[in-house]
Amino acid sequence: MKLKYYTHFYKLDDITCRRYLDIKTDNSENTSHSPDIILICLNPGSCKSDILNKEIELTKTDPTISRISKLIGIGDIKYIRLLNLSDIKDPFSERFFNNPHIKTNKKHSIFSDCNKNILKDLVLTNSKVLLAWGVNDKNKELAEMAFKALKEISVKILNENEPYYHPLKRFTKEKPEESWFEQTKKVLLNN
Repeated sequence: MKLKYYTHFYKLDDITCRRYLDIKTDNSENTSHSPDIILICLNPGSCKSDILNKEIELTKTDPTISRISKLIGIGDIKYIRLLNLSDIKDPFSERFFNNPHIKTNKKHSIFSDCNKNILKDLVLTNSKVLLAWGVNDKNKELAEMAFKALKEISVKILNENEPYYHPLKRFTKEKPEESWFEQTKKVLLNN
């Protein structure tokens, strides 16, 4: 099954940002079709594009997108939309959290009040949402903003009462837990 990746990059001051990423199968080309699942991570990592301000087909993914893509085909999932707490593209968490925009300019988050109309275009009422922004306490303010915005839209959060593990969740030999994929698969099949 061939997958296609559509995305929208833009600039915020001098920072590259990604508004969303859609992952679709070949047979989900109908643009009016809403996503089967919306996944929310922390921020875009290392995926690349030189084109800004229009939807494009992404040709180079990153490890997070590759892992999320494996959810296609579970149940009847053919279309995943990936959003982030922040649109600021940065593969390094520590550098991301130290970016001054995080505290001073909320335009980088689709969940900020100034982006309500954009959010309503990308997330419909009753959409199924899976939280995957990680368990780092540094994202608490962004997470609270997201919860507030999602509740206003009345979405169905599938894993609201579980840890919001990131798709690249790392395990140690001392704690051989289920992989993120297996945990997420169970959540998706039960909803």
